[in-house]
Amino acid sequence: MPMTLLKPHLLSAKNRLIQECRTRWLNRDVIVILVSILVMVGIYLGTSNFLRVVRDHPAYDPLLPARLLGICFLAFFLLLLFSNTIAALGYLFSAQDLPLLLTLPIRRSKLYFSRLVEILLTSSWMFLLFSLPALFAFSSALELPWEFLPLSLLLFVPFLLIPAALGSILVILFVNIISPHRIRDLLVLVAFALVITILYLNHGSQAYLSTEQEKLDHLVQFLYIMEDPQPVWSPAKWLTDILAGYLIEATPPAWLSATLLVSTAIGLCSLGYLLFDTFFQRGWSIASNSERRLRVYRTGMSDTIGRILIPFNPQLRAICYKEARTFIRDTVQSLQLLMLLMLTFIYLYNFRALRIASQFDSEGLAWWQVILSIANVAFGACVVSAIATRFVFPSLSLEGRAYILVRCSPLSIEQLLQNKFRTWLLPIGLLAIILLVSGTWAIQATLQTVVATALIAIAVSIGIVGLAVGVGAVYARFDWESPTQVTASFGSLVYMLLALGSVITTIVPVGFMFVLTSVPGFIEQMSTRDYRLAITCSLLLVFFINYAVAKRALAAGAQRLRDMER
Repeated sequence: MPMTLLKPHLLSAKNRLIQECRTRWLNRDVIVILVSILVMVGIYLGTSNFLRVVRDHPAYDPLLPARLLGICFLAFFLLLLFSNTIAALGYLFSAQDLPLLLTLPIRRSKLYFSRLVEILLTSSWMFLLFSLPALFAFSSALELPWEFLPLSLLLFVPFLLIPAALGSILVILFVNIISPHRIRDLLVLVAFALVITILYLNHGSQAYLSTEQEKLDHLVQFLYIMEDPQPVWSPAKWLTDILAGYLIEATPPAWLSATLLVSTAIGLCSLGYLLFDTFFQRGWSIASNSERRLRVYRTGMSDTIGRILIPFNPQLRAICYKEARTFIRDTVQSLQLLMLLMLTFIYLYNFRALRIASQFDSEGLAWWQVILSIANVAFGACVVSAIATRFVFPSLSLEGRAYILVRCSPLSIEQLLQNKFRTWLLPIGLLAIILLVSGTWAIQATLQTVVATALIAIAVSIGIVGLAVGVGAVYARFDWESPTQVTASFGSLVYMLLALGSVITTIVPVGFMFVLTSVPGFIEQMSTRDYRLAITCSLLLVFFINYAVAKRALAAGAQRLRDMER
């Protein structure tokens, strides 16, 4: 059984929990768990209230919640496939414990299925945690039978196994077909191909949405007449058809969809094992071939560029060199970056659908620009936070066993974290500026709003990067077998919740500032001096909030590292 190989991970988690109970950091985890429970309660209340409003609508049809379930399951399936593919690449070919495991008398089947369970748990636990309150909301708001919840949880097992097994299959084939030093070239070509495909499919589509569609009656009508976006071979459709049997009568037989779901999960797991047993050794040899790995050497040109960009701080320059080399050498990081950039491009390209300026009068246009500008900052900051979750948050933990060597250098813990913060602030800041300013241009905002958004992007980057480095230090883990264990850990959830709270807090002065820059009535009622003072104070408050968040997070991270070294 795979439990033999999973037992060390369980014992390690148990020992970490015991160690936490002996330190003052247990209270921190309790607070975070309470915050997570509050978020789950918020998901339950929000989903339940929305479903009750839809249910009480005169044009309500039981098909509507079934369509909502289908859309959600399809989106979750695609996200799980992306996450499981990243995790499979790390666990199957980049894990540090693989050389030891391959020397032990372990059957290949036991090794594969233990890795499959690790991939599944690492990639799916957040989905399972936050989908439970939504299912409870469906059950209570629509007054479904009691067996709806147990059946949903039971069906989640094959539904989650399918993307995990499919991700492992794709990775095994990918590594065996494409040599490591050509992986980045292929990823770039795939990225460009997907971008061109998205542009082609969206060519000729409407550049705006009718305001009437935002009303509840038109939303209900839209969901009713909308064609099912799921193909018949999609596991999300099979799961939806089974659960939709509790909502509508005209559904395919539940036994047929359940058979397809379970048999597909079993078939993909079996196919994954066959491919693993046949091609793993070859793929492992290719991935371990040090002569074909991409190497990044220190050259005179790189030294010159480093001295020009960072002339007076050799410690920061050395940290930047090291972070750049680590990032370029790691194929998993490159794969994550390209996929996240493609998602960012899709976000920007579809943000143009909110341009409905021609349907408003001057006053309505001004207020609509305020709403869109606030939404652009909020959604853009969440996208930047998601990118920081994958790259900035694990940056300290990825030092691994080399952390001891870093601590032997003439750097204090505070200097190490500050240099990490400064190293990542520039790329994340540039990305935030491009993302938020592009969104502002997409909604045709005023020049004042564009300039204000650029400054807000810089401020938000300070908070997000500082929070990622600080929380990454608080939840630092240097004994990982795969980098995916860090990015999908409990600390990652803590960071995302704190980043969301920081973004929500920042939105308050941001909204006030956008009202001043976009609504003519407020500008006319204020003198020039008061107007400039209000804008300046709002910007300073935005910078202060994010600076305080970054400073507090870095201080907590430094304290945690000191406690670990005692």
